Amino acid sequence: MALKLFLGLIMASLFQGVPKAQLPCQASIIFQQPEAGQLSVQAQCQNNTAAEFRIRYDMVQEKQGPSGSTSNRQSGWATVGAGQRKILSSIRLSMQPADAYSVQLRIFDQQGQLVAQDSLVRPAR
Repeated sequence: MALKLFLGLIMASLFQGVPKAQLPCQASIIFQQPEAGQLSVQAQCQNNTAAEFRIRYDMVQEKQGPSGSTSNRQSGWATVGAGQRKILSSIRLSMQPADAYSVQLRIFDQQGQLVAQDSLVRPAR
């Protein structure tokens, strides 16, 4: 997990200082708590261009807690309309206060170049 977090921090630094409006798309991880003990996670892409944008996405979720650890990976291809936001993937997690989790979303263009990413890490409480 430490290596993955380190690699995530290195990748996050790739886009530091670049205004989001200049990137072809913006990656977002959206969290909601629909009920106690549950967490809903959505991976979204905002197309910042004036043309359709075909992307490949990869969302990785990891959770560690007293009851053990789990991981989930969802990936695929999507076409996002000009200036539009699209939900790429969603998952629902069972969460306890002692659980730690991380979610990383990476978006690639058709040539396999990383064009956007977002991540979130929540330590155990």
